[in-house]
Amino acid sequence: MKNDAHENYSAAAKLIAKHQNLASFVGPRTDSLIEKAEKYLKVKFPPSYRAFLKEFGAGSFGSTSIEGLHDAKWQGFRTDAVWLTQDIRDGGGFADHLIAVHQFGDGEVFCLDLSRSAKNGEAPVVAVTPGAAEDTSDADEIAPDFGTFLLNTVREEIDANK
Repeated sequence: MKNDAHENYSAAAKLIAKHQNLASFVGPRTDSLIEKAEKYLKVKFPPSYRAFLKEFGAGSFGSTSIEGLHDAKWQGFRTDAVWLTQDIRDGGGFADHLIAVHQFGDGEVFCLDLSRSAKNGEAPVVAVTPGAAEDTSDADEIAPDFGTFLLNTVREEIDANK
């Protein structure tokens, strides 16, 4: 069976490499750091998101931030998924099965919704508003998995910067 999440992630990584002028990432990240983050948040990251963390860590492509892992301190970095996820959780109304991967200035957050994980371990990216994100069953799906989200984001930024 074809794994679209992996194929889309690979396509996005190739585009990022081709357009380094738009890329600003802090990676790669180690398996031990990724496992520490999973343990801290009490989750298991989807395979395509783990691949992103291992290769890129965290950062931005064009004007779009993509939350990932900076270091094991989980503090103060706007593009650190652990810090951002925990910060929103601490504010209330943000379910434990959500992992923030992109935040807008208006409060909306794109999250991996681990409650909807598929058999292959991938989870959709959904749009939620913290404070109202306990039940995500009707949250708008932005992409079926992180690999597709990343590919769509990279393509949009390349088009915007032509």
